[in-house]
Amino acid sequence: NTLATMTPTLLYALLLPSLATAVWKSTSRSSGLLAEKPRVPQAFLLGGQKCGSTSLFKNLEEWPKSDMCPGKSLAGEPGFYRKEKHFFDHATPEKLRDGIAHYSAHFDVCPTDSLLMDGTPNYLCDTSTPKLLKTFYEVELGINSSAIKFVAVLRNPIFRAMSEYEHGVRSHWANFENKTWEAIVDEGIKSFSTKKVAAESSASLSSKVLPETTCKALEGGLYSLQLRHWLQHFKSEQLLIVSFQQLLFEPGVTMGAVAKHLGLPHRDFSQTFNANSGQYKQPVVSQRVVDFFKEHNDDLTLLRKEYPQCFLDTPGSRFRFIEDPKVF
Repeated sequence: NTLATMTPTLLYALLLPSLATAVWKSTSRSSGLLAEKPRVPQAFLLGGQKCGSTSLFKNLEEWPKSDMCPGKSLAGEPGFYRKEKHFFDHATPEKLRDGIAHYSAHFDVCPTDSLLMDGTPNYLCDTSTPKLLKTFYEVELGINSSAIKFVAVLRNPIFRAMSEYEHGVRSHWANFENKTWEAIVDEGIKSFSTKKVAAESSASLSSKVLPETTCKALEGGLYSLQLRHWLQHFKSEQLLIVSFQQLLFEPGVTMGAVAKHLGLPHRDFSQTFNANSGQYKQPVVSQRVVDFFKEHNDDLTLLRKEYPQCFLDTPGSRFRFIEDPKVF
């Protein structure tokens, strides 16, 4: 009689424990919650691309693994996957769900209590990432996303785009090879103009729609738009934003602020690593490039007034961009 009244799952639990475990895991996943929580980062270095994020990451490596651990690159992956895992950029919920074990394996070398970090610079400019990341942490993993910390380093967007272009040409990237700087500028202005019109047409009187951005040369420097996407999904106190100039010329103050934000013990920095540095042939900066970024730089100034707590901007360390092209 007792057996007859048992649910099938409970009956399996008594008779076939291994099968019961499999049923529980299957049920948990279908309900949007993994039964066994994998190890995932509590901190993200968002980028931006060609803004000094690798230099900042190298500074963070001065802390022992017991404090901060970026994990490792796995077999078959390029070495830079130790810093950047590229799990959430250009992803879908299905790809995240299927790949979580692989993602978690990057961090199996990390001590139990260390801060895990993913330093993928595409996360800032790929504006589909913040919603995907938050949903995945909360719905799939059952992790409170309000505890995650984010750091972004920004650079004069004109010099950032130039640096990416020169890097892309030297590295034979398909989207830059055999293209002039002016051709890249033409493509970037036209592409974003189309996205902006589409966003405006889908907006309503009560709801403003932010255009999406990708990590293409010009769009990669639309920081205010990218940050507004992130601030739609995460609290301002979770995000710290520093400039490339601060990192380069005020490493002690900058890394002190980063360490405090991430909850790391204080360390003294008299100089910063200057990773991926090189001598670039500087394209001519046309007025239309300056005009293209002006609206977004002005909006970044407004964003700093709206969310002053996000920016490292004190009397002793002002948030600003390098204007001298010789230092770009």
